[in-house]
Amino acid sequence: MTATLRVHTLDPSEHFRAAFGTIEKTRFAGVPALNPKLTVEPRGFRRWGNDWVGVMVTPWSVFAVFCAGNRAGWEGAAAGKVRLVELPGGDFPFTVIEDDVAGLYASLSLMSPADQLADQATAQAFADECLRAMLTANRLPEDDEDADAILTVPPTADGKLHRVIPIKATPPKNWTETPALTPEPPKPEPPKPRGAISRRALFGGRSRAEKTAEDSPAQPAANAAADVTNPANPTAPESAPSVTEVSGV
Repeated sequence: MTATLRVHTLDPSEHFRAAFGTIEKTRFAGVPALNPKLTVEPRGFRRWGNDWVGVMVTPWSVFAVFCAGNRAGWEGAAAGKVRLVELPGGDFPFTVIEDDVAGLYASLSLMSPADQLADQATAQAFADECLRAMLTANRLPEDDEDADAILTVPPTADGKLHRVIPIKATPPKNWTETPALTPEPPKPEPPKPRGAISRRALFGGRSRAEKTAEDSPAQPAANAAADVTNPANPTAPESAPSVTEVSGV
């Protein structure tokens, strides 16, 4: 919804001071969670691109505010939607809020409730330090050639930002004297000679099949013939059939 969208062409600090001052008197009157030592105060609002970013100190919480400085980019903003705001310190998930008094803006809680802050000066220091961290780039060591090459991974479901710092692999200074880490491939084994003599043949041994063939006596030829002609009586040859001559026919 964009019905309450207010485009701030000038510093919105006084707008939010008045808006949250009214909210404190109306909605938070008598709420025990309020820190009585704190008052509503905007801190460090400045332009960021076409929009504005700053921090609000209130008796109930300290939170960052991202609000419209230009209508472009806010047309599809809806209450409850998370808007990822790119700042030098990282990508921060702001939640869009639509309020009848403060209007449409995006908020990121920094401390809620604010009961841990001892006084207004402590709250101011805390708010200023948070804003400074959000607007300060995390840089790599100056001697890294890729100091500006910082990869940002989209935040996870819990809203936390994960950064990936590229690490450049460099060879050691004495790389010419460093032995190779990859082992050499194994050398092929020499081919075995063909027709190698076995130990049995070398010492005159005989195989079991050879011994059986030599120890068994040869079968007589007659018995072999008997086996073929009369399998029922292999030892007695079958008598030749008689032939009767007939004459005078």
